Amino acid sequence: EPFDIVLTHQRPTFGAALTANLSVANGAGLYDMGVVADPQAVEYNYLRKRPFQFAGSPALPMAIPLDAPLFPVGSAEWSNAYVVNGKQGSVILVIPKLTWNNATSEWYVSSIEWHRYVGI
Repeated sequence: EPFDIVLTHQRPTFGAALTANLSVANGAGLYDMGVVADPQAVEYNYLRKRPFQFAGSPALPMAIPLDAPLFPVGSAEWSNAYVVNGKQGSVILVIPKLTWNNATSEWYVSSIEWHRYVGI
């Protein structure tokens, strides 16, 4: 099943700090899971029961923290994670990976790590 994840970077005004947002389209739901230490330890049954936000929700898009890439512990083992719920019951754990840009002296989302879970 398709998962439509929308990632945007923007500056609200010229010279303002870079912001990143995550949203979904085509009937998918999104949940901000917070900080996760071990994505491999997260179980499908836990993920599928989250209170997902769907199109039209005031909670969308969700801001991705860029002020500290690994809030709150400053370790590459901890990451902010989001869960995307598809229409057919599978879910994806989405982890934005941040990279420091020396030219602008700020963090940006350079890639997405994801793990797909399918129920039995």
